[in-house]
Amino acid sequence: MKFDYVVVGGGTCGLLVANRLSEDPNTTVVVIEPGQDARNNPNVTDPANFLVPFNTPIDWAYPTISQPGAANRSLTFHSGKAIGGTSTINGLTYFRSDAAEIDAWEALGNAGWNWETLFPYYKKVERFTRPTTAQVASGAHYEPQYHGEDGDLHVGYRYALSNGSFHGLLVSLGIHTVIDLAGVGENLQEQPNSESLLSLSNNLKVAGATTYSTFGTVEDIFGSNKSVIAASTNESLARYAQLVASASHDGVNATALEQIFRVLYDLLFSKNVAISETITDYNSGNLLSVWWCLIPLSRGSVHLGSAQLIDEPGD
Repeated sequence: MKFDYVVVGGGTCGLLVANRLSEDPNTTVVVIEPGQDARNNPNVTDPANFLVPFNTPIDWAYPTISQPGAANRSLTFHSGKAIGGTSTINGLTYFRSDAAEIDAWEALGNAGWNWETLFPYYKKVERFTRPTTAQVASGAHYEPQYHGEDGDLHVGYRYALSNGSFHGLLVSLGIHTVIDLAGVGENLQEQPNSESLLSLSNNLKVAGATTYSTFGTVEDIFGSNKSVIAASTNESLARYAQLVASASHDGVNATALEQIFRVLYDLLFSKNVAISETITDYNSGNLLSVWWCLIPLSRGSVHLGSAQLIDEPGD
């Protein structure tokens, strides 16, 4: 096969060059990339996992030469080996360089390589989400001359509830509504977790980790303080319900939510059901403990981020 252009390397620069060249429908472009397609890899698409891809097949993980400045150690130089290059292992971080940094290129003798020349291309890749009326009223501000709106890189303010209702959010996104159901997207419950990683001393012998989870009750967690916690929680249930109702713009009924909370309270403090799950694992001198809250009283919401079907939720 013959191509007009062959781009070697499918990193951010290579893909951008290929994209620009292929804007001409009469031009054929091929990109050569030794890495895999990681666009559906959750360790790439979720910035919370940005450390996980290190030393995996999408990381070249080059070893450096041992040298005195590194205490005579060979360290790992991480570099992305996938479509998207190092951007796939960089936690989805994006920011513009300072104008002075770009102008320094020209100062070194690269005529035309300055901020004024580059700035239009920064704008070209950007699809800026303007703040809603409610966000502006809360202090959000932006200067439109510094942002682009037709590119592929989504930046800016995420849509949140406006006009005090789910209906208001849909209207702000240009979506026609038939029925206004205020509770849509509200009363979201999730079971949060926390992790602890301990490095064990060399003289500690660990036979292995349990193959089962540990489920703890209120008494297991709080011990002799159970009655104090019970009394404090009982006094706060109505307030908790009202806080959630207010945060949902009254999409959730406070009285109904308090009734649910009191059922949960009875499960926790009278029926002694499990309120937590804990698992442990041991590997190479490290002890990992992961803890989940099974019956949280906190509530959240999930709403649209845009009118596009493939976009992520806004909040």
